[in-house]
Amino acid sequence: MRFLRRLVSFFSDQKLLNENPIFKLIVFTPASLISSVLVIPFIIICLPFSIFNTSVQKNATKILLYVQHSLSLGGLYVVEELLFKDFQCYDILIGSSLAFTGFYRSIKQLVNETLDKTFP
Repeated sequence: MRFLRRLVSFFSDQKLLNENPIFKLIVFTPASLISSVLVIPFIIICLPFSIFNTSVQKNATKILLYVQHSLSLGGLYVVEELLFKDFQCYDILIGSSLAFTGFYRSIKQLVNETLDKTFP
């Protein structure tokens, strides 16, 4: 019972997983490298939205940031599939959706920080 309480408190809503040093080292450090590579294609995708008003730009940037962070955090799943099993294209979608649901609060914080810096 004590183990279950510790496990629940580890994943509680009051803590973010990127504040945990173990998760930061194992998950978020490789994800930051993948995310920095993904910036280039997502900037190219976001450029056509610059002709619209600020609210459209902000919404498009927000959606693309969620996708970018989900892809980067799901990158570890893709690497695991490459090393130990046969890799299929749907593995990227599965890894991204698992990362989005598992790290939603951390992704939301990262997206909000970026949007606050980009659109003051």
